[in-house]
Amino acid sequence: MTKRFRIEVVSKDTRLIDHATDVTYTVMSTIGPNGVNIDVFETLDEGLANGWASILDGHDKPYVAQVLDENGALAERCVRQPSWRQH
Repeated sequence: MTKRFRIEVVSKDTRLIDHATDVTYTVMSTIGPNGVNIDVFETLDEGLANGWASILDGHDKPYVAQVLDENGALAERCVRQPSWRQH
């Protein structure tokens, strides 16, 4: 079963994430439920996803990290109360 790793981050914080050229990842943009623009990074490389999270942690930025498989989310972690996940 292939795992995918996803990071959601506020669009303005996207510039902080190191875009490695030797690893495949996808990026998409969306608008959260309360109108916040977020970018979603997804990769099959767990190390890359951990690196993204580490960079965001180092800058004290909120994000959502998920581990997914073909059936949906296996794990989800909301860090520093991301505003797009507040209801």
